[in-house]
Amino acid sequence: MGNKTEKIVEMPMQLHRHLNISAKVGVLSLGVCLDLQNREVLPEDCEVLVWNISSLELPGSAKYIRHLRKHKLHTLFVLFENAFYQCPEANYNTNSALSPHDVRREIMQGGFAIDFMESWENADHVDYNPNYLGHKVNSAGFLPEEILWGESQKILVKAQACQSAYHLEKKVSIIILALNQLEYTKKCIESLAKHCRQKYELILVNNGSTDGTKEYFDAISGAKVIHNAENLGVAKGWNQGLELVTGDYALILNNDTICGPNFLENMVRCAQNHPSAGIVSCRSNSVGGPQIVNGFSYQSEAEITQLAKEIQDANDLSAWEISRAKGFCMLIPQNVLKDVGPFDEVFGLGNFEDDDYSCRARYLGYKLLVADDSFLFHFGSVSFKGAQIDWTTQMLKNDLIFKQKWSKGRENGLANHSVGYYSLQQGKIAEQNQEFTQAFTHYRLALEDRLTAEKSATLIKEFLAQHYSVESSLELLRVLREKFPEVKNLQFVADLNIWDKWQNEVKSLLEKGEFEKALLLLKSLVPSGQDLFMIYNYLGLVRYYQSFFAEASTWFKKALAIKPGDEDVLLNFHDTCIRLGDTKAVEAILEKALLYNPSSPVLKMISHELQRLKSENPLSAENLAQLRSYNAEIENLLREGLWEQALELLDEVLPLEPEYYRSLNNYGIAEWYRQDYLAAYNYFKKAVVENPWFLDAFSNFYHSGKKAKQPQDFDEVLTLVKNVNGENPEFQSIYKQIKQDEVEKMLYAYKDSEQKQYNIPKLLQKAHDFIDKQDVDQGILVFGDVLDIDPTNLDALNGMGIGAFYRGDFTTAYEVFKQAVELYPLDNDSLKNLWEAAKKTNITAEALLYLRNAVEVDPNLKDITSILEGFE
Repeated sequence: MGNKTEKIVEMPMQLHRHLNISAKVGVLSLGVCLDLQNREVLPEDCEVLVWNISSLELPGSAKYIRHLRKHKLHTLFVLFENAFYQCPEANYNTNSALSPHDVRREIMQGGFAIDFMESWENADHVDYNPNYLGHKVNSAGFLPEEILWGESQKILVKAQACQSAYHLEKKVSIIILALNQLEYTKKCIESLAKHCRQKYELILVNNGSTDGTKEYFDAISGAKVIHNAENLGVAKGWNQGLELVTGDYALILNNDTICGPNFLENMVRCAQNHPSAGIVSCRSNSVGGPQIVNGFSYQSEAEITQLAKEIQDANDLSAWEISRAKGFCMLIPQNVLKDVGPFDEVFGLGNFEDDDYSCRARYLGYKLLVADDSFLFHFGSVSFKGAQIDWTTQMLKNDLIFKQKWSKGRENGLANHSVGYYSLQQGKIAEQNQEFTQAFTHYRLALEDRLTAEKSATLIKEFLAQHYSVESSLELLRVLREKFPEVKNLQFVADLNIWDKWQNEVKSLLEKGEFEKALLLLKSLVPSGQDLFMIYNYLGLVRYYQSFFAEASTWFKKALAIKPGDEDVLLNFHDTCIRLGDTKAVEAILEKALLYNPSSPVLKMISHELQRLKSENPLSAENLAQLRSYNAEIENLLREGLWEQALELLDEVLPLEPEYYRSLNNYGIAEWYRQDYLAAYNYFKKAVVENPWFLDAFSNFYHSGKKAKQPQDFDEVLTLVKNVNGENPEFQSIYKQIKQDEVEKMLYAYKDSEQKQYNIPKLLQKAHDFIDKQDVDQGILVFGDVLDIDPTNLDALNGMGIGAFYRGDFTTAYEVFKQAVELYPLDNDSLKNLWEAAKKTNITAEALLYLRNAVEVDPNLKDITSILEGFE
C-alpha cells in the first residue's frame, strides 16, 4: 500500500453531525494522507480507523472489503485525491460527485451504512476543500435517506466591494425554448413583462409545437422568433437562440417558470460584482441541490412576488459557488459565450447539456454562482411532459454519454468547444464588412471543431455561391479537401459545394435550349466527385431533351444506383424507358425502389401505369408516352392560366385513353378555372378512383367538393385513399387540413344541421375536460354541439371564445365574447374575457364601452371596476 502524501487535509468540521456518540468510524483515504490531530471535531468516544490506499489498488481487491467487514464500522468516509472528471465511472447525476462506481459497489456489498465524501479541487488547483454529502445508505436494505443540504454545502463567495447598484442598462438576451405547454409559456413571458426592469430582448424558439405556440410567438412584438418543424432537442434549440444574441448577457430560461421582482436584476448585479462568474443562477422551489427553497407550493403569483421579496431582503448581495448550474435558468456573459462556445448537441433531446456546459466553463477558469437574493418559481418537468419524452430513459442515455466524454479528463471534455464558435462569429462579421478573404479563413477554422463543422460547411457553401465564381469555388474546395482529408468521413461533406449556383446555371441553359453548353458544364463537374447523384440526373435530362433516350437511360440508372428510391429520378427513368419500349427495365428498378420506400405514392403510380400496360385492355407504351408528353404541355398551359387552350388540347388527348388519371385531373383544373366547380369535382373524383395514389387529384377533389357543396360521397372516396396511402406524410398533411377545416367550420358557423338532443350539462363537462387536457379543437366541437341546442348558452359561448383564444385566433375570440356580453351584459367572466381578447386585437375602445355600461348598471362589479381604474 502506498503512503505517499501529496496533500494534507484536516478531518472536515462537519463530519460530527452524523456520528453517534460511541461510533466506530472508518476513513478510506485514496491517495490523501488524513490529519486527525484536530480531534475536537469528533465525539470523544468515537474510534477512528484509517486506511491510506492508492486509488488504483482498491477496485477488485477483496482483502480490503474483508477488513472493512471485520471491523463492523458504523460509518465509512471516502476521501479522493483526484477531481471527479478523473474517476472513470463516476455518477454525475447529483450536485456532488460520488465515489468511483467500482469502489462504491464493492463497499456497499460490505453491508454497513455509508456516508460518501469527495475531495474537490478549485479551478486554480491550489485549495483543497472536501465537500460533504450527507447521504446514508441503510445496511438493512432500506431506501437512502433524503440528501441533506446543509449550510456547509454552500461555498460562500468572498467578493470585493460588492456594489448594491443595479445595472439596468446591461442588455440581456432571454432565450426561451418551448415545445407545447402554451399556458406555462404565457405565464413565463407575462411575468417577465410585469416584473423585469432590466433591458432585455426575447429570443423565442418553437421546437415543433402544435398547440398554438407558433401563433403566440409570432404575435409578440419585437421578439426574435425561430420555428422548428420538429423537436430538434434542447441543446440545438438553445444554440439557435444563441446565434441571435445581441445582449451583454444571454439568459437560458425554462418556459415553465414565473419570475418575481428583481429576479433578473439581482442576477445581472451578481455577475457585474463577480467578473470571474461564468454562469449565474438563482434560488428556486424546484431544483436539485442547495439552490432549492423548500416548503413552497404554487398558489398564486402574489405569493411568488412576496417570497421573492423576502428572499432578497434576507440575502441581499449574497452569492455562493456551485459545482454545476441547472439549465432551467443560466445567465451567461457574452465573453463566456465566446470562450465556452455553444451547447453540445450530442445530448439530443435533453439532459446533461447543462452539466456539460458547467464543466467546460469551470475548467476554463470561470466560477458558477448562485445569486442568493434572486428567486424564480419553477413548475418543473413540464418540458419533457410537453415533448412526451421518457425523462428517465433520456437521463440514463445521456448519463452514459456524459461519462464517456468526461472520464478521459478535462482536455477531452473541453474538446476545442470555443474555437469553432468564435471563428463562425468572426467569419460572419468579416463577411458583413465585405472582407471575404478573412471571412473564408474563419469559416475554414470552424471546420476543425466537430461542434461547428456542419454549420461551417453550410456557411461555406452559401458564402462561395454568393461571392465567388464557379472556377474559384472549385479551386477553394479542392484546397479544403487536401488540407482537411479527415472531413471526408463526415456526412456534411456532400454539402461542401455551391451546387445551388450550378443548378441554376444548368436550369437556365435548359430553358434556353442550350443543351450542349449544359452538357459540357455538367461533365466538368463529374471529376469533383461531389453530388454525382444530381449531376447524373441532370445529364439524363439533357440527353432526354435531345432525344438520345438510350444514353439518358444510362445516366438515370447511374443516379438510381446512388439513391434507388428517389421518386423524381425514377419518374424520369420510367418516361425514358417508355420511349424505348423497355418496361422490364422499369419493373426491375421499381421493385428495388419499393424496398427503400414502400409507401411512396409516386412509386405506386408508376406501378399502376405499368400494370395498365399489361391489363386486359392494355394501354400501349406509345400511347402512354404521348399522354405523358401531352399532359406535361397541358400542365404548363394551366400554370400560365391558359385554360381555354388547355381544354382544346385535352379534347385531342382524350381519345388516346379516356380514363388516364393525369388527363382527368387536368380537366378538373381547367373546369375550376372556368368556375364550374361541380364539373371539376366530378373529374377529380374520377382521377382519384382511377389512381388513389395520385394525391394532387385527391386534394383537388376535396377543395372542389367544398366549392360545389357536394360532400355526400366524400367519405367513400376518403376511405379509398386512406386505405392505400396509410401513414404517408403527404396524405397525412392533407388529412390534417381536412380535420382542421372541420374545426374552422365549427368556429365560424356553429353548423347548420338539426339540433342534437343531448344533455347540455354533460356536454359542457365533456367540453371543459377537453380544454383541461389541452385538446382545444375537440373542446370547440363539443361547445358547438351545445350551441346547436341552445345558441344563447353562456358557458358554451365563453368556452368557444376561450378555445379560439388558445388557438391564437384572437379576432374570433373577441367576436364570440362580444356575443356573450351582448346577451349577458352584466356577466363578470364574459366582460373580463372580452377585455383580454380586446387587448390582443387592439379593439379596446369598443370593449371599454361595454365595461363602462356594465359598471354604471351594477357598481358592485369590482373586477371590471379595477380594469377601468387601471386603464384610465
